[in-house]
Amino acid sequence: MRLVPVPLAFAKDPQQAIRFAGEMSRTTHAAPEPVDACRYYGGLVLGALRGDPKETLLATRYSPVPGLWKQLPLCARIDAIAAGSFKAKEPPEIRGTGYVVDALEAALWAVWNTDTFATGALAAVNLGNDADTTGAIYGQLAGVHYGLEGIPSAGAQGSRWATASWSWRMHCWCSPVPHPRSRHPIHPGASE
Repeated sequence: MRLVPVPLAFAKDPQQAIRFAGEMSRTTHAAPEPVDACRYYGGLVLGALRGDPKETLLATRYSPVPGLWKQLPLCARIDAIAAGSFKAKEPPEIRGTGYVVDALEAALWAVWNTDTFATGALAAVNLGNDADTTGAIYGQLAGVHYGLEGIPSAGAQGSRWATASWSWRMHCWCSPVPHPRSRHPIHPGASE
């Protein structure tokens, strides 16, 4: 589910962005659960990109395309997550395994239950098991939601944050899509 480039590339056409997020999954994981997890998650990333608050993003069956999940329903286990299953659970029911259903639910649990990028990242990876997968899923959505200014600088957090923070900051810096809460909506050299 390392798919943020797809919604970023197709942000001006949310329905296409969501469709392509699902298609991207098919290259390695063509079963309905991974495809629908990517479609749903792509929609969340688009909503975060346009500045929707966390409560809106994580509301029941959120989609930036009204009625999309009625028109093209999500499979049952992803629909349960879209309905908010992560809001009613705590560890050990929330598990950061490598399985897409568990990892997505765990990442959204971390977004829902924390208020900063750093505390959420720690909550996500501290669930254990496949911590890097849960952290990567969390980090994509939380990074877009909190924006460049919301991601701790590497110096403040030490060497473990250095690579992740630098990588995300470079991604944000190079992206042609401005973040709605950024003080620097367009990077130098980009056309306005």
